Amino acid sequence: MYDPSKTKNPFAMLTNQLERLLSIRQTDDENLKDYVKKFKQQCDNVREVLGTKLLEEFVTKTAEYMDEADNSKKDKIKEGAFNRWTAFLLLKYSDTRKYSSLKKNFQTQFALKNDQMPRTISAMTDVLQAHAWDATYNETLKQKKKQKEDERKKEEEAKSLEQKTVKCFCCGKEGHFSTDCPMKDKIPADQWANKQGNFEQTGKVEDQQTETSGATKCVQWNGLQRMNIGTMTEYMNGKTHAQTKGEKHSI
Repeated sequence: MYDPSKTKNPFAMLTNQLERLLSIRQTDDENLKDYVKKFKQQCDNVREVLGTKLLEEFVTKTAEYMDEADNSKKDKIKEGAFNRWTAFLLLKYSDTRKYSSLKKNFQTQFALKNDQMPRTISAMTDVLQAHAWDATYNETLKQKKKQKEDERKKEEEAKSLEQKTVKCFCCGKEGHFSTDCPMKDKIPADQWANKQGNFEQTGKVEDQQTETSGATKCVQWNGLQRMNIGTMTEYMNGKTHAQTKGEKHSI
């Protein structure tokens, strides 16, 4: 049976798995459960490719191992090397805005030769879960919430202003476009408000086009309804319809 893994450079596979593990971060607004889940999955991938021997060899060079006289305790230090490493990484790549004080506390305790760092992912997860988020993060959340609320209010105000300045081509009332008019299916097209001679659009102009000689041509009036270009030649300094064909003019 074809095995695609045999076609890949084993060192490339190892490097890729390590890079993925070391690039994991707890993202903005990602909850702890989801972060731990994706982290553990990648740890399993690394363990499968790398094994644990490399970390076991590494800890034999640490002060903790060399200062230990009990061989059985030395063996436990070696056996737990991979788990200790991944527990450390779980804390390191957690959201610093939430856990900065916790990270600093572990670092301080280690410097005082009082290493309290949890030695498994499960134990580290419990510590992260019990930690009250740093005040700076809570302040950031408040600022984000206020910013979103301000943006929502601005959007509502802009929408309200737009509705107040729009006049419907269909019924002639302000506050909506003809596409949203509740009367558009009841009023015949030739009786729409914009067909009446006294209709003026004093606010935002609806995007409507009129037909002339089989080709669509329109002109934008400042503050007035779009009008057929063929009816405006008298305002264009004597230009003929043919001269203005295809042009847009703003009066």
